[in-house]
Amino acid sequence: MTDHKIPVTEDELHAYVDNELPAERRGDVEAWLAAHPDDAGRVQSWRAMADALHARYDSVADEAVPKRLEIERLVRQPRKWIYGAVAATLVAFIAGGGVGRVGGGARQPGVITACVKGEPVGTRIRPARERFPADARWIAGVAMSHGSIVINRPAEESIRAGASLFASGIKKVDGHFAGGDVIEIVTPAGRIVARGVSKVSATLMGLIRAMRTDEIAIVLTEILDKFLRGSVPGGAPGGSGGPDGSPGSAPVQADLAALRPPVGKALDLVGSYGYELTRRLALEIINLFPAATVEAMLDAGRDEGLAHLRQRYSRLSSDLSFIDRQRLVVF
Repeated sequence: MTDHKIPVTEDELHAYVDNELPAERRGDVEAWLAAHPDDAGRVQSWRAMADALHARYDSVADEAVPKRLEIERLVRQPRKWIYGAVAATLVAFIAGGGVGRVGGGARQPGVITACVKGEPVGTRIRPARERFPADARWIAGVAMSHGSIVINRPAEESIRAGASLFASGIKKVDGHFAGGDVIEIVTPAGRIVARGVSKVSATLMGLIRAMRTDEIAIVLTEILDKFLRGSVPGGAPGGSGGPDGSPGSAPVQADLAALRPPVGKALDLVGSYGYELTRRLALEIINLFPAATVEAMLDAGRDEGLAHLRQRYSRLSSDLSFIDRQRLVVF
């Protein structure tokens, strides 16, 4: 019998995706996924990758085996020839390594050494695409993904065309990643479009996703103002009023009825954050826009400085990409 209190292991998650999990354990795994959204997201990602591989290669399994590769023919070949074929195949991968392949006669003396030296032997097969740089290969398949973002179709077309990913194209944010973490970029159907390094945390990205630049500026300014109000002597960390009992920041005083519901919801969330989370988000914003933020913080008048900052953030947000373009691998 199975102990239902045993935590689900990663091997079991893989077995679940491959439909190889024992029937008596399946219910436990599904309950675990329902209670652990991060693991559920990983399982969804693995399934999407498996579906992509099946779609690409399943047809090959139905093809007839070439005569030269039939087991009966291979076992009749001299053992020396088989060893040579294996060695030649190995060299093809070592010498190719993503930059092409070389096929040479296994019985030709010195063919392996010649392939490694790059001498003109056999047939050179050019790669279908250029080899990824080392850091791109790490991002594409080695680094652990810390979360994912779901993008709309225009955003997918944009990054495939070499453009950046902006807030307006992000539909959903999953996971608990920080700036600098590798994340997956997927379609609403779960298909992986790309992997890349996020510039901001999941919290900040979730606050301003799908917003216009002027709306992003309102939310960013509110975060920074709340942080500054909590940092000055006599300020109230996490509070909604100023240090002198004055009302909150200019964005909160703005006519909320004129804002779209997602913006009002984001401002409510910012108002509920404690000092430590507000501080972390404020530091992220300062890192994104250091010059503009410092200039506004040094402004003599608080309200004037915040208004100026909103204007600067609105302009700068129009060029804010949430994924480092230099560390984005599109599949």
